[in-house]
Amino acid sequence: MVHHKTAERIFRIATSLPPYELSLDDAMNLPKAQQLCWTAMECGDRSEAIRLAVEATKLTPLCADAFNLLADYICYNEAERLTLLRWATRVGELCCRNRIAENTGHIHGFLDARPYLRARTELAWTLRQLGCYEEAVSHYEALLSMEHQDHIALGMLMTSYLELRCFDKAKRLLDAHRENGGTFLNYSETVWCWLTQQDNELFNNALNHALNSNEHVPLLLEKPETPIEQSPFGVALGQADEAAEYVRVSHRIWDAFPQLKRKVITDAKKLLPAVKAEREQRIRRMRGEL
Repeated sequence: MVHHKTAERIFRIATSLPPYELSLDDAMNLPKAQQLCWTAMECGDRSEAIRLAVEATKLTPLCADAFNLLADYICYNEAERLTLLRWATRVGELCCRNRIAENTGHIHGFLDARPYLRARTELAWTLRQLGCYEEAVSHYEALLSMEHQDHIALGMLMTSYLELRCFDKAKRLLDAHRENGGTFLNYSETVWCWLTQQDNELFNNALNHALNSNEHVPLLLEKPETPIEQSPFGVALGQADEAAEYVRVSHRIWDAFPQLKRKVITDAKKLLPAVKAEREQRIRRMRGEL
């Protein structure tokens, strides 16, 4: 637990206005504070992680990752979490604004930008949880603009566009990122086809692509209590844990359209044998070429 005076200080910082420029002291202390945060992320002990994050805030209140960590550890509700993440986003941008300006579109490769990207991603997610969908969308759009390969922002933005019935924006996003594919995008295209009343052939083609990217989604839509084996190395592409992540994020739109959910579950059972056979044939061809 954090002492109440420490918590008061942290929230007092987060509700203030950040400076327009880094002071010399902040610039010199920021690397030390960031090192404390990296240690906190790796230590595996909640109390120690909190202690290190608090120490980082004492070095400088402009260390975004310190507030990212405290948002996870000391907040009692989403409103408090929102306060800390807004501050982390503001100061994160302040600390890497030149990096963003010079490398827009490919920012993720720079370590000094990642605290800001983490803060803004978590801020967008928290806003979604609070029902502030439009504001969350603006953050996901900005994240995808700064990093074109941000698959989290891409998947969340596509899902959000469908939730808000922004079908034209969803179509443009699909067309722009179709080559990247993936579970989020392919199942989103299936949803888009149904919501925009495309013909059955287009719907089936989209569902076929979706099943090729991840066959586990329909099962989890039908039986959400199905136990899932988690990969020890994060979410594994094409596996059940990735399907669970997709369903967790997009459940609102599936719940809003039970007829669509039933159709995907039913049609997937008909299409899956051919999808699996095609995949096995493709694997055999690849092995034969080696």
